[in-house]
Amino acid sequence: MEVIAISNRKGGTGKTATVSCLGAGLMERGKKVLYVDMDSQRNLTSDFFDSENEINNLQYTTADLMRNKCKASQAIVHTPIGDIIPASKELSLMETELATELDKNFRLLEALKELTKTYHYVLIDCPPSLGLCTINALTACCSVIVPTEAEEASISGIYDLLNIVETVRKYTNEYIRVAGV
Repeated sequence: MEVIAISNRKGGTGKTATVSCLGAGLMERGKKVLYVDMDSQRNLTSDFFDSENEINNLQYTTADLMRNKCKASQAIVHTPIGDIIPASKELSLMETELATELDKNFRLLEALKELTKTYHYVLIDCPPSLGLCTINALTACCSVIVPTEAEEASISGIYDLLNIVETVRKYTNEYIRVAGV
């Protein structure tokens, strides 16, 4: 199973669109793909469901995974357009909730381990920040793709992210590689 994080510190660079298009292309080629939404804005999650009410009534989300309240297999929702572990607005609380937890950077990695024989690819939509949700995604992934725009704020976001990737490589995931910008 290859885990790919799509991340940039800046919002509006096409992270969610990249996740959606990459996943659709992989599925078109017969690959089993799991989408994981780690962004509390829930844009990727919204693409998979018909209404806000449906999203608000989901049994488990990535926030529950981060809190160790469920297994990844329990949080997966099978939809007509693919399998997703949806996001919750509660992801924005993870920084403070997990601040003192020793395993806070490894929650997503540990949760995804049970799925290694189920999916060919896991695509993680990261938030536009370098906080705990992004660190978890980078710790869990094999590679990171950095969508960007040809403008100053987006490009400076790349440098910030690449610095974090180096820190993650040093402390939590020595195998992470940047697959492309």
